[in-house]
Amino acid sequence: MLRLVESGSKAPARIGLDGGAWVEVRIADLADYHAAMAEAAEISRSIEDGGFALAALGLALPDEIGGPLSQAAIREWAFNLAIGARCVVAWGGIGDEDGMEIAEPSADMVKLLMADPIVATRIVAAALRRVHEVHDEGEGSAGSRTGARETASLTAALAEKRARPARSPADRPTGSDVPSESTRP
Repeated sequence: MLRLVESGSKAPARIGLDGGAWVEVRIADLADYHAAMAEAAEISRSIEDGGFALAALGLALPDEIGGPLSQAAIREWAFNLAIGARCVVAWGGIGDEDGMEIAEPSADMVKLLMADPIVATRIVAAALRRVHEVHDEGEGSAGSRTGARETASLTAALAEKRARPARSPADRPTGSDVPSESTRP
């Protein structure tokens, strides 16, 4: 029997950054995930449309930007930005170019912060961290309220005698081996 068990708290994770700055990131839910996927697809489509517009003008995008592999990378990059912008709930020690602290994180400011690939990786990892883990109750044991194997009981009683092995196909009777109604006593 498989059961989902909550692992840890759903509280936002605090990520320490350089210079004493920090960011709090909550776990992404399904709505965040789908919205980020839709936003990533839209950004990818816009970039592709821009490439077509350049081609119509006689210009071409560099080869490393075209092709399915780079489109997947663009979608992944856009997804990471969108999921980070949705899941950063608070921060501290982060300021603008004049050194004034920014109190509330906005989606655009979070995306600017995520320009650093190391910070972006840490934010995305915190937003997509596992909420559940699969707990295997084990074969032959009933699920208990506490989920502990020690308190589980057997689901079936042991057989009193050993079962006979199945006959092989060569030992099974065929149509000619079965007695007919007229030959039965």
